[in-house]
Amino acid sequence: MIPIHANALDLPFANDFFDAIVSIDSYHYYGCEEEFFAKKMLPLLKSGGYALICVPGLKSELEQVPEMMIEWLEDAVDTFHSANWWGKHIQQGCDDLIEVTVYESDQFEACWQDWINTGNEYALNDAKFLNRGLNELLNFVMIVVRKK
Repeated sequence: MIPIHANALDLPFANDFFDAIVSIDSYHYYGCEEEFFAKKMLPLLKSGGYALICVPGLKSELEQVPEMMIEWLEDAVDTFHSANWWGKHIQQGCDDLIEVTVYESDQFEACWQDWINTGNEYALNDAKFLNRGLNELLNFVMIVVRKK
C-alpha cells in the first residue's frame, strides 16, 4: 500500500503500476474534467485492477442549484453530481475497457457525524448547512471500477 499526496493531474508512475487505486473525498475536485479517468487513471491500473472512489454527491442532478449550496461550496459547487452522472462520466473514453458499478452509500449520516464530531471548524460549518436542509440533497457516491 502506497499512500500518495501528489498532484492527481501529473502522477509520476508507470502505466500498469497499481493493482488498486483508492480515492476518498478528493476525486470530485479533479476528476470532473471530461475523460479524466480514461486519460489519467486507467493507464495506471493493471489489467484486473480496481479503482475505488468515494465522493460527496447529489441524490439527483439539480436543475437549479440552491443559493444555500452555492454559499456553502462557493466555487466547488460544480463538482457535486449524482451517482448516475458519475457512472456516465467515468465511462467517457474508456469504451469497453472497464466495468463500472456506482451506487449511493448507506452511511451518509454516520460519515457526516464522524466528521462533525472532530470539532474541526470546517466540519462545524458543514453541520450548519446540513441542518439548514442540504442533507436532503446530498449523498456519498461510491464508484467501483475494474479494468478488464
